[in-house]
Amino acid sequence: MSRVGFHQIVEGIDRHLPYLHKERWAIELAELREAARNAVGHDRERAKQAVLDHYKTEFRPETSRAVLIEQARQNYDTPPAENADPA
Repeated sequence: MSRVGFHQIVEGIDRHLPYLHKERWAIELAELREAARNAVGHDRERAKQAVLDHYKTEFRPETSRAVLIEQARQNYDTPPAENADPA
């Protein structure tokens, strides 16, 4: 199987950015909400503010692009495990 060029991966991210952003945004929101629930005192206020700040990016897919590309780069540069299950 030939290896896909990294530029093709970036093109795929760009083509599907709205969907990928929604998925990433929802996961991050769940993590932030959990942190806010588990925090106490001043940390709780900071965690609640982080949730509110996160809502500002809900309809801005461009805020996810750099993170998604960096994640893809890390996965692209990491060779697959030799005994990995292909399923």
